[in-house]
Amino acid sequence: MNQTNIVSKYVKVEQFIRDNYPENGAKFCADLLGDGYTVDGIRQFASRKNIKQTRRRVFENPTCNLELFKNPNTPQMAYYLGLVWGDGAISKTRVNISVAQEDGILFLKMIEGVADFKIYSYKERKEGLKPIMNIIINNTILVDYLREMDYATKSVSSPKKILETIPKDLHRFFWLGLLDADGSIYQKDSNLRVCYVSAYDHDWSELQAFISSMNCYSGVFRRTNDRGNSSSISISSKYDSYLFLSYLYKTRESDGIGLERKYKKFLDFKSAKNGSSTSKLGFIGVYERSYKGKLTYDVSFRNGKNIFISGFKNAEEAAVIFDKISVSHLGHKAKTNYTIENYIEVENPNYSIPIYPEIIEYL
Repeated sequence: MNQTNIVSKYVKVEQFIRDNYPENGAKFCADLLGDGYTVDGIRQFASRKNIKQTRRRVFENPTCNLELFKNPNTPQMAYYLGLVWGDGAISKTRVNISVAQEDGILFLKMIEGVADFKIYSYKERKEGLKPIMNIIINNTILVDYLREMDYATKSVSSPKKILETIPKDLHRFFWLGLLDADGSIYQKDSNLRVCYVSAYDHDWSELQAFISSMNCYSGVFRRTNDRGNSSSISISSKYDSYLFLSYLYKTRESDGIGLERKYKKFLDFKSAKNGSSTSKLGFIGVYERSYKGKLTYDVSFRNGKNIFISGFKNAEEAAVIFDKISVSHLGHKAKTNYTIENYIEVENPNYSIPIYPEIIEYL
């Protein structure tokens, strides 16, 4: 082949690669060009000629059930979605949770069955830093779905969209996942405080509404200093912190969901002799106290109107009264100790709130 033919062929090959590589990739070009052309060779040629690939490679993990993500009706899935909202990062093709290795080992046990994760551990780091584990799902379609759910903009968004896909009775697992990812439990002796931290412009409205539905108070704080900008939501009252954590951890002993080191702080507070009137029973709005040598149970409801009822013989009875008051004030948005369907037909768009004679004087 003379030099003119060689140059002509080279020009045609270059044009072919310019026309096809951006959309179809190196393998497509190598297959059509035939003998003498390899995938690596095409990539190197494209790199030298500054030919960029514009197509997006599609990864589909066959063991990642997308329907589970779109209909997250298990505690493990709700918990995982909370973890990703806190510690997750989304690229073009993957979802990655980067955590301390000791936490990552526990996370994998708690989210078993969610997907077939790829695990990467990095043991050699700077002195004094803990080893890191990356928990990865390679799935382009999952990434696209999570982007629709605002995961790509979670630093300035609220998780309203993803929470709408999770059954209400599983919302606590989402917030527990976020607590393990971006939250802290401060406990010392008889003091207890819960705090979540995120970016400066993060929208805390959904979490604040969730906390308020339990008749607990929280505050949102935004800070700017030399270390950077951040925001947080904090439950400062030890009583409110206890009630909030009691609800998040109410099935911890049976399902094992929740980091052990954070759960232990809750247990340490629970066992501390603090002389308070909080019940430590795991019921929302129910407190235990000693009166004339006997235990009695009180109900406290706060939502624009403060209601306090005392003198119940057992916590279960007090919990039912709290539920009825909450439902009477908030309807289907009420946070209850027992299933809300016990009180109203939430599936019926024309449901009516019943009148309970035992609480009518408190409404």
